[in-house]
Amino acid sequence: MYHNLLLMKGDVPLQLRARLSPFFTPSKLKNMFPLLLQRSEIFNNWLDTLLSQNEEVDCKKIITKLVVDYTTTCMFGYDITNIEDLDSEIIQYIKKYTDITTLKNMLKILLPDFVIYNKIYDLIGYYLFDNSEITEHFKRFVKNIVNYRKEHDIFKHDIASIFMELKQKKLMEKTEFTDDFFVAQMMVFFIAGYESSTATISSTLYELALNHSIQNRLREEIRNLFTKNNGELTFEDVMTMPYLDAVYKETLRKYPIADTIMRQSSTAYTFKNSEVTIPKDQVVIIPIYGIHFNPKIYPKPEIYDPERFIGEEAPSRQAMHFIPFGHGPRNCIGERLGILQVKMGLINIVRNYKIDFCEKTHEKMCRMELFVQQLKHIYLKVSKID
Repeated sequence: MYHNLLLMKGDVPLQLRARLSPFFTPSKLKNMFPLLLQRSEIFNNWLDTLLSQNEEVDCKKIITKLVVDYTTTCMFGYDITNIEDLDSEIIQYIKKYTDITTLKNMLKILLPDFVIYNKIYDLIGYYLFDNSEITEHFKRFVKNIVNYRKEHDIFKHDIASIFMELKQKKLMEKTEFTDDFFVAQMMVFFIAGYESSTATISSTLYELALNHSIQNRLREEIRNLFTKNNGELTFEDVMTMPYLDAVYKETLRKYPIADTIMRQSSTAYTFKNSEVTIPKDQVVIIPIYGIHFNPKIYPKPEIYDPERFIGEEAPSRQAMHFIPFGHGPRNCIGERLGILQVKMGLINIVRNYKIDFCEKTHEKMCRMELFVQQLKHIYLKVSKID
Protein backbone atom coordinates (compact mmCIF):
# COMPACT_ATOMS: atom_id res chain seq x y z
CA MET A 1 0.00 0.00 0.00
CA TYR A 2 2.99 2.32 0.40
CA HIS A 3 4.18 1.96 -3.21
CA ASN A 4 1.88 4.74 -4.35
CA LEU A 5 2.16 8.03 -6.21
CA LEU A 6 2.36 10.05 -3.00
CA LEU A 7 5.27 8.19 -1.38
CA MET A 8 7.32 6.76 -4.27
CA LYS A 9 10.64 8.26 -5.36
CA GLY A 10 12.40 8.32 -8.71
CA ASP A 11 10.95 8.32 -12.24
CA VAL A 12 7.89 6.11 -11.70
CA PRO A 13 5.72 8.76 -9.97
CA LEU A 14 6.62 11.24 -12.71
CA GLN A 15 5.42 8.73 -15.33
CA LEU A 16 2.21 8.20 -13.42
CA ARG A 17 1.60 11.92 -13.10
CA ALA A 18 2.04 12.38 -16.85
CA ARG A 19 -0.61 9.71 -17.49
CA LEU A 20 -3.04 10.94 -14.84
CA SER A 21 -2.79 14.73 -15.19
CA PRO A 22 -5.32 14.94 -18.08
CA PHE A 23 -7.99 13.59 -15.72
CA PHE A 24 -7.72 16.76 -13.60
CA THR A 25 -7.91 19.39 -16.36
CA PRO A 26 -10.67 22.03 -16.09
CA SER A 27 -12.55 20.46 -19.02
CA LYS A 28 -12.63 17.05 -17.28
CA LEU A 29 -13.73 18.62 -14.00
CA LYS A 30 -16.49 20.45 -15.84
CA ASN A 31 -17.78 17.07 -17.08
CA MET A 32 -17.94 15.87 -13.45
CA PHE A 33 -19.94 18.91 -12.35
CA PRO A 34 -23.43 17.47 -13.06
CA LEU A 35 -22.53 14.45 -10.90
CA LEU A 36 -21.57 16.74 -8.01
CA LEU A 37 -24.87 18.63 -8.34
CA GLN A 38 -26.79 15.36 -8.29
CA ARG A 39 -24.97 14.02 -5.23
CA SER A 40 -25.42 17.36 -3.43
CA GLU A 41 -29.19 17.17 -3.86
CA ILE A 42 -29.27 13.60 -2.51
CA PHE A 43 -27.16 14.71 0.46
CA ASN A 44 -29.51 17.63 1.21
CA ASN A 45 -32.55 15.36 1.30
CA TRP A 46 -30.79 13.03 3.71
CA LEU A 47 -29.53 15.90 5.89
CA ASP A 48 -33.00 17.47 6.12
CA THR A 49 -34.32 14.21 7.54
CA LEU A 50 -31.44 14.00 10.00
CA LEU A 51 -31.89 17.59 11.22
CA SER A 52 -35.61 17.08 11.78
CA GLN A 53 -34.56 14.71 14.59
CA ASN A 54 -31.67 16.72 16.06
CA GLU A 55 -29.97 19.93 14.90
CA GLU A 56 -26.84 19.24 16.98
CA VAL A 57 -24.77 16.94 14.78
CA ASP A 58 -21.26 15.62 14.42
CA CYS A 59 -20.36 17.87 11.52
CA LYS A 60 -17.28 15.87 10.56
CA LYS A 61 -19.32 12.69 10.27
CA ILE A 62 -21.94 14.17 7.96
CA ILE A 63 -19.30 15.88 5.80
CA THR A 64 -17.53 12.53 5.47
CA LYS A 65 -20.67 11.12 3.86
CA LEU A 66 -20.84 13.97 1.34
CA VAL A 67 -17.15 13.91 0.42
CA VAL A 68 -16.91 10.13 0.09
CA ASP A 69 -19.97 10.25 -2.17
CA TYR A 70 -18.29 12.94 -4.30
CA THR A 71 -15.02 11.01 -4.47
CA THR A 72 -16.42 7.57 -5.27
CA THR A 73 -18.73 9.00 -7.94
CA CYS A 74 -16.15 11.17 -9.73
CA MET A 75 -13.02 9.02 -9.40
CA PHE A 76 -14.37 5.48 -9.48
CA GLY A 77 -17.83 5.80 -11.03
CA TYR A 78 -19.10 4.01 -7.93
CA ASP A 79 -22.72 5.08 -7.46
CA ILE A 80 -23.88 4.95 -3.84
CA THR A 81 -27.64 5.17 -4.28
CA ASN A 82 -28.35 5.40 -0.56
CA ILE A 83 -26.16 7.81 1.41
CA GLU A 84 -26.65 5.65 4.49
CA ASP A 85 -24.43 3.11 2.73
CA LEU A 86 -21.52 5.41 3.53
CA ASP A 87 -21.34 3.79 6.96
CA SER A 88 -20.01 0.78 5.07
CA GLU A 89 -16.92 -1.27 5.85
CA ILE A 90 -14.67 0.62 3.42
CA ILE A 91 -15.05 3.83 5.44
CA GLN A 92 -14.32 2.03 8.70
CA TYR A 93 -11.14 0.54 7.26
CA ILE A 94 -9.99 3.88 5.90
CA LYS A 95 -10.47 5.43 9.34
CA LYS A 96 -8.28 2.70 10.82
CA TYR A 97 -5.70 3.28 8.12
CA THR A 98 -5.54 7.05 8.65
CA ASP A 99 -6.00 7.21 12.44
CA ILE A 100 -2.88 9.07 13.62
CA THR A 101 -3.92 8.91 17.26
CA THR A 102 -2.46 5.39 17.48
CA LEU A 103 1.27 4.98 18.18
CA LYS A 104 1.66 2.67 15.21
CA ASN A 105 0.20 5.10 12.68
CA MET A 106 2.02 8.04 14.27
CA LEU A 107 5.34 6.25 13.72
CA LYS A 108 4.47 5.81 10.05
CA ILE A 109 4.30 9.58 9.69
CA LEU A 110 7.41 10.27 11.73
CA LEU A 111 9.53 7.72 9.82
CA PRO A 112 9.13 8.77 6.18
CA ASP A 113 10.55 6.80 3.29
CA PHE A 114 14.02 8.33 3.19
CA VAL A 115 17.54 7.18 4.04
CA ILE A 116 17.11 6.79 7.81
CA TYR A 117 13.75 5.14 7.27
CA ASN A 118 15.35 2.25 5.35
CA LYS A 119 17.66 1.44 8.28
CA ILE A 120 14.86 1.50 10.83
CA TYR A 121 12.58 -0.48 8.54
CA ASP A 122 15.03 -3.40 8.58
CA LEU A 123 14.41 -3.68 12.31
CA ILE A 124 10.72 -2.93 12.83
CA GLY A 125 9.19 -2.43 9.37
CA TYR A 126 7.22 -5.67 9.16
CA TYR A 127 5.56 -5.13 12.54
CA LEU A 128 4.97 -1.44 11.88
CA PHE A 129 3.46 -1.65 8.40
CA ASP A 130 1.69 -4.99 8.43
CA ASN A 131 -1.91 -3.91 7.76
CA SER A 132 -2.91 -7.17 6.10
CA GLU A 133 -6.58 -6.98 7.15
CA ILE A 134 -6.95 -3.41 5.86
CA THR A 135 -4.97 -4.14 2.69
CA GLU A 136 -7.06 -7.20 1.85
CA HIS A 137 -10.27 -5.21 2.24
CA PHE A 138 -8.96 -2.50 -0.10
CA LYS A 139 -8.05 -5.19 -2.62
CA ARG A 140 -11.58 -6.61 -2.55
CA PHE A 141 -13.08 -3.12 -2.95
CA VAL A 142 -10.98 -2.37 -6.05
CA LYS A 143 -11.37 -5.88 -7.47
CA ASN A 144 -15.16 -5.61 -7.31
CA ILE A 145 -15.08 -2.37 -9.32
CA VAL A 146 -12.72 -3.82 -11.93
CA ASN A 147 -14.55 -7.14 -12.31
CA TYR A 148 -17.93 -5.44 -12.66
CA ARG A 149 -16.63 -3.22 -15.45
CA LYS A 150 -15.03 -6.12 -17.29
CA GLU A 151 -18.12 -8.28 -16.95
CA HIS A 152 -20.44 -5.58 -18.29
CA ASP A 153 -17.94 -4.05 -20.74
CA ILE A 154 -18.10 -0.65 -19.03
CA PHE A 155 -15.68 2.21 -19.71
CA LYS A 156 -15.85 5.50 -17.84
CA HIS A 157 -13.58 8.53 -18.04
CA ASP A 158 -12.32 8.22 -14.47
CA ILE A 159 -9.26 7.19 -12.46
CA ALA A 160 -10.28 3.53 -12.33
CA SER A 161 -10.42 3.22 -16.13
CA ILE A 162 -7.09 5.02 -16.54
CA PHE A 163 -5.35 2.56 -14.24
CA MET A 164 -7.07 -0.41 -15.88
CA GLU A 165 -5.78 0.74 -19.27
CA LEU A 166 -2.24 1.31 -17.96
CA LYS A 167 -2.20 -2.21 -16.55
CA GLN A 168 -3.82 -3.97 -19.50
CA LYS A 169 -1.75 -2.27 -22.23
CA LYS A 170 1.46 -2.24 -20.15
CA LEU A 171 1.94 1.49 -20.75
CA MET A 172 4.15 2.03 -17.70
CA GLU A 173 7.91 1.75 -18.13
CA LYS A 174 10.42 0.85 -15.42
CA THR A 175 7.79 -0.72 -13.17
CA GLU A 176 5.81 -3.92 -12.93
CA PHE A 177 2.13 -3.01 -12.83
CA THR A 178 1.07 -5.77 -10.44
CA ASP A 179 -2.35 -6.11 -8.82
CA ASP A 180 -0.91 -4.75 -5.55
CA PHE A 181 0.59 -1.75 -7.35
CA PHE A 182 -2.78 -1.15 -9.04
CA VAL A 183 -4.66 -1.23 -5.71
CA ALA A 184 -2.09 1.05 -4.02
CA GLN A 185 -2.58 3.76 -6.67
CA MET A 186 -6.37 3.52 -6.57
CA MET A 187 -6.59 3.71 -2.80
CA VAL A 188 -4.20 6.63 -2.33
CA PHE A 189 -6.49 8.75 -4.51
CA PHE A 190 -9.54 7.62 -2.57
CA ILE A 191 -7.97 8.19 0.85
CA ALA A 192 -6.32 11.51 -0.04
CA GLY A 193 -9.48 12.87 -1.66
CA TYR A 194 -11.70 11.87 1.23
CA GLU A 195 -9.40 12.88 4.08
CA SER A 196 -8.28 16.31 2.86
CA SER A 197 -11.66 17.57 1.63
CA THR A 198 -13.48 16.36 4.73
CA ALA A 199 -11.01 18.11 7.04
CA THR A 200 -11.11 21.36 5.03
CA ILE A 201 -14.91 21.62 4.88
CA SER A 202 -15.23 20.73 8.57
CA SER A 203 -12.63 23.35 9.53
CA THR A 204 -14.42 25.98 7.47
CA LEU A 205 -17.81 25.25 9.03
CA TYR A 206 -16.27 25.46 12.50
CA GLU A 207 -14.85 28.92 11.70
CA LEU A 208 -18.13 30.05 10.13
CA ALA A 209 -19.94 29.06 13.33
CA LEU A 210 -17.48 31.22 15.24
CA ASN A 211 -17.61 34.14 12.76
CA HIS A 212 -21.21 34.84 11.76
CA SER A 213 -20.30 37.98 9.82
CA ILE A 214 -18.11 35.89 7.52
CA GLN A 215 -20.80 33.20 7.28
CA ASN A 216 -23.47 35.76 6.37
CA ARG A 217 -21.28 37.42 3.75
CA LEU A 218 -20.49 34.08 2.14
CA ARG A 219 -24.16 33.06 2.14
CA GLU A 220 -25.08 36.39 0.56
CA GLU A 221 -22.55 35.86 -2.26
CA ILE A 222 -23.87 32.34 -2.88
CA ARG A 223 -27.54 33.28 -2.84
CA ASN A 224 -27.02 36.36 -5.01
CA LEU A 225 -25.40 34.13 -7.61
CA PHE A 226 -28.32 31.69 -7.58
CA THR A 227 -30.77 34.59 -7.89
CA LYS A 228 -28.82 36.03 -10.81
CA ASN A 229 -28.81 32.64 -12.58
CA ASN A 230 -32.47 31.80 -11.90
CA GLY A 231 -31.59 29.12 -9.36
CA GLU A 232 -28.90 27.47 -11.47
CA LEU A 233 -25.21 26.92 -10.71
CA THR A 234 -22.44 26.38 -13.26
CA PHE A 235 -18.87 25.12 -13.00
CA GLU A 236 -17.58 28.57 -13.96
CA ASP A 237 -19.64 30.16 -11.17
CA VAL A 238 -18.09 27.92 -8.52
CA MET A 239 -14.53 28.60 -9.62
CA THR A 240 -14.91 32.40 -9.89
CA MET A 241 -16.69 33.36 -6.65
CA PRO A 242 -14.19 35.73 -4.98
CA TYR A 243 -15.31 35.52 -1.34
CA LEU A 244 -15.78 31.74 -1.46
CA ASP A 245 -12.25 31.47 -2.85
CA ALA A 246 -10.90 33.67 -0.05
CA VAL A 247 -12.72 31.62 2.61
CA TYR A 248 -11.38 28.28 1.41
CA LYS A 249 -7.84 29.68 1.13
CA GLU A 250 -7.94 31.14 4.64
CA THR A 251 -9.08 27.77 5.96
CA LEU A 252 -6.14 26.01 4.30
CA ARG A 253 -3.79 28.69 5.61
CA LYS A 254 -4.92 28.23 9.20
CA TYR A 255 -5.58 24.49 8.95
CA PRO A 256 -3.18 23.05 6.35
CA ILE A 257 -3.71 19.35 5.69
CA ALA A 258 0.00 18.64 6.26
CA ASP A 259 2.22 20.45 8.75
CA THR A 260 5.32 19.90 6.62
CA ILE A 261 6.46 18.69 3.22
CA MET A 262 9.47 16.40 2.96
CA ARG A 263 11.63 16.29 -0.14
CA GLN A 264 14.97 14.71 -1.02
CA SER A 265 17.46 16.51 -3.23
CA SER A 266 18.32 14.72 -6.48
CA THR A 267 21.51 16.79 -6.94
CA ALA A 268 23.68 19.10 -4.86
CA TYR A 269 22.49 22.73 -4.89
CA THR A 270 24.10 25.97 -3.70
CA PHE A 271 21.89 29.00 -3.09
CA LYS A 272 22.74 32.17 -5.00
CA ASN A 273 24.95 34.71 -3.23
CA SER A 274 25.57 32.37 -0.32
CA GLU A 275 27.74 29.50 0.86
CA VAL A 276 24.74 27.38 1.84
CA THR A 277 24.72 24.09 -0.05
CA ILE A 278 22.22 21.26 0.05
CA PRO A 279 24.10 18.02 -0.72
CA LYS A 280 22.70 15.30 -2.95
CA ASP A 281 20.18 12.98 -1.24
CA GLN A 282 19.67 15.46 1.61
CA VAL A 283 16.23 15.29 3.21
CA VAL A 284 14.65 18.75 3.33
CA ILE A 285 11.69 19.64 5.53
CA ILE A 286 9.51 22.55 4.34
CA PRO A 287 7.45 23.87 7.30
CA ILE A 288 4.00 24.63 5.84
CA TYR A 289 2.49 25.36 9.25
CA GLY A 290 5.39 27.63 10.16
CA ILE A 291 5.09 29.61 6.92
CA HIS A 292 1.31 29.95 7.19
CA PHE A 293 1.61 31.23 10.77
CA ASN A 294 4.53 33.58 10.19
CA PRO A 295 3.31 37.00 11.47
CA LYS A 296 5.62 38.78 9.02
CA ILE A 297 3.63 37.20 6.18
CA TYR A 298 0.21 37.00 7.83
CA PRO A 299 -0.30 39.56 10.65
CA LYS A 300 -2.16 38.09 13.63
CA PRO A 301 -2.08 34.61 12.06
CA GLU A 302 -4.23 33.03 14.77
CA ILE A 303 -7.23 35.11 13.57
CA TYR A 304 -9.40 33.67 10.81
CA ASP A 305 -9.62 36.43 8.20
CA PRO A 306 -10.50 35.70 4.52
CA GLU A 307 -9.68 39.33 3.69
CA ARG A 308 -6.02 38.25 3.55
CA PHE A 309 -6.75 36.76 0.14
CA ILE A 310 -8.75 39.59 -1.39
CA GLY A 311 -7.04 42.58 0.21
CA GLU A 312 -4.33 44.81 -1.27
CA GLU A 313 -1.46 42.57 -0.10
CA ALA A 314 -2.85 39.41 -1.74
CA PRO A 315 -1.54 40.00 -5.30
CA SER A 316 1.98 40.79 -4.09
CA ARG A 317 2.31 37.77 -1.79
CA GLN A 318 4.93 35.27 -2.92
CA ALA A 319 3.67 31.93 -4.22
CA MET A 320 5.66 29.95 -1.64
CA HIS A 321 3.93 31.77 1.21
CA PHE A 322 0.79 29.69 0.58
CA ILE A 323 1.53 26.03 -0.12
CA PRO A 324 -1.26 23.79 1.24
CA PHE A 325 -0.95 21.57 -1.85
CA GLY A 326 2.82 21.69 -2.09
CA HIS A 327 4.57 23.19 -5.08
CA GLY A 328 6.45 22.17 -8.21
CA PRO A 329 6.49 18.78 -10.02
CA ARG A 330 5.51 16.84 -6.87
CA ASN A 331 2.61 19.03 -5.79
CA CYS A 332 -0.80 17.49 -5.11
CA ILE A 333 -2.03 16.13 -8.43
CA GLY A 334 -5.65 16.22 -7.26
CA GLU A 335 -5.55 19.89 -6.18
CA ARG A 336 -8.17 21.08 -8.68
CA LEU A 337 -10.62 18.31 -7.87
CA GLY A 338 -10.07 18.87 -4.15
CA ILE A 339 -10.81 22.58 -4.50
CA LEU A 340 -13.95 21.84 -6.52
CA GLN A 341 -15.20 19.34 -3.92
CA VAL A 342 -14.59 21.74 -1.04
CA LYS A 343 -16.28 24.66 -2.77
CA MET A 344 -19.27 22.57 -3.84
CA GLY A 345 -19.67 21.26 -0.30
CA LEU A 346 -19.53 24.76 1.19
CA ILE A 347 -21.97 26.20 -1.35
CA ASN A 348 -24.39 23.37 -0.72
CA ILE A 349 -24.33 23.71 3.07
CA VAL A 350 -23.95 27.46 3.63
CA ARG A 351 -26.69 28.29 1.14
CA ASN A 352 -29.26 26.08 2.88
CA TYR A 353 -28.21 25.90 6.52
CA LYS A 354 -27.13 28.16 9.37
CA ILE A 355 -24.09 26.99 11.33
CA ASP A 356 -23.79 27.67 15.09
CA PHE A 357 -21.94 26.44 18.14
CA CYS A 358 -23.73 24.09 20.51
CA GLU A 359 -23.12 22.68 24.00
CA LYS A 360 -20.93 19.87 22.60
CA THR A 361 -18.69 22.20 20.55
CA HIS A 362 -15.06 22.19 21.66
CA GLU A 363 -13.28 25.48 22.31
CA LYS A 364 -10.54 24.42 19.88
CA MET A 365 -10.95 22.33 16.77
CA CYS A 366 -7.38 20.96 16.74
CA ARG A 367 -4.93 19.72 19.32
CA MET A 368 -1.17 20.18 19.26
CA GLU A 369 0.90 17.10 19.99
CA LEU A 370 3.81 16.04 17.79
CA PHE A 371 1.86 17.69 14.97
CA VAL A 372 -1.50 19.40 14.50
CA GLN A 373 -4.45 17.01 14.61
CA GLN A 374 -8.09 17.76 13.91
CA LEU A 375 -10.48 16.38 16.53
CA LYS A 376 -12.30 13.17 15.62
CA HIS A 377 -15.68 14.79 16.31
CA ILE A 378 -16.72 18.38 15.54
CA TYR A 379 -20.17 19.03 16.98
CA LEU A 380 -22.13 22.01 15.64
CA LYS A 381 -25.76 23.15 15.46
CA VAL A 382 -26.99 23.05 11.85
CA SER A 383 -30.36 24.69 11.17
CA LYS A 384 -32.34 24.63 7.94
CA ILE A 385 -33.08 28.13 6.57
CA ASP A 386 -35.49 29.27 3.85
